[in-house]
Amino acid sequence: MTQKAIRRFAIAGAAGLGLSLVGASGASANDFDRFANCPVNNPAVITCVQSEISTGTFVLGHKTVPIDQTIVFQGGLTATGAFVAPSNGAPTLTEPELNVPGGILGIPGWEGPLLGVKSVAKLRGTPVMSIANFGQRNGVALELPIRIQLKNPMLNNDCSIGRTSAPVVLQLTTGTTAPPAPNTPETGGIGTVGIEAAGKILRYSGIRLVDNSFAAPQAKWCDIFGTSGLITLAVNSSVGLPSAAGTNTADMGGALRISSAANVKAGLGL
Repeated sequence: MTQKAIRRFAIAGAAGLGLSLVGASGASANDFDRFANCPVNNPAVITCVQSEISTGTFVLGHKTVPIDQTIVFQGGLTATGAFVAPSNGAPTLTEPELNVPGGILGIPGWEGPLLGVKSVAKLRGTPVMSIANFGQRNGVALELPIRIQLKNPMLNNDCSIGRTSAPVVLQLTTGTTAPPAPNTPETGGIGTVGIEAAGKILRYSGIRLVDNSFAAPQAKWCDIFGTSGLITLAVNSSVGLPSAAGTNTADMGGALRISSAANVKAGLGL
């Protein structure tokens, strides 16, 4: 199958075509295990998506946090492209705790149990995904509204960058960004395209999703009782918050798999 044909295949999959034309025979149930949390019993869902992000960085202000654990994004899409979250209680976006270099003091090597800081990206809203934009490398492929929680024994449990009512919104693309200065354009990619399960699953390996145009507000609610705002002030000073659009970057790499809800349902024996 040529790259052009595979791309057409992917775009057809977004509309529930192409992939659903192939029966489930000839594929192992294990091929579809990654889609176990797709809401296939929702009659509006026609396409299942599952992505594993395992490389890249988040840059907020002057703090760079490497993605050193796998973040899973999963769910379904309707015929109109609306995203549908898993209905079995599984998260749309998993929440691994990423190490913040320098810890609470911002000093390299001071990331021990007491001074180390973990950052957790928590979904706060409904994602927007376009398989067509992803495959054509044009426009927003995935929009994620997130709240970034900061965790440390000295921080309040509510310490976060962004909040539920005003999240940090990532507009990730496989194309080329157009950020305000001082950031410069970054280019994503769809990686290597292939098929699995006898043509019933479309796989993109080595994808790159980027956004370096978003702003990040000040961290809030970091103080424990009696610290009078000093800890929140220290956190914002260490990270460099608030940070304007053009000074932050999300650069995420991994894999994306797409299949039809019909094939997933049959492949899992549901």
